[in-house]
Amino acid sequence: MKHAHITDHALVRWLERAKGLDMEAYRTELKALAQPMASVCSTGAWIDGNWFVMKKGSLITVLDDKPGITSAIVNDRGERPPKPVPIPWQALKRKRSSK
Repeated sequence: MKHAHITDHALVRWLERAKGLDMEAYRTELKALAQPMASVCSTGAWIDGNWFVMKKGSLITVLDDKPGITSAIVNDRGERPPKPVPIPWQALKRKRSSK
């Protein structure tokens, strides 16, 4: 039996529409917490007991603990990004000869 996958977007929309949570109020609160990090171009900081992760001025996730060096390539669900596809040697040869 195939299990349903619930995306973060669907969960947020369900909480907002079915449960009546005011997401804009939470967004405003998070924005006030993250603004000092964005002002100094920080990529991470402890705020209220959580590790806030910023990328290019956007708050991308909030973690329970500061990630270690090795977990920098793992998202907050524990998934690793796909491995890059190697370039065939013929393409490398063409690439080198065009310089």
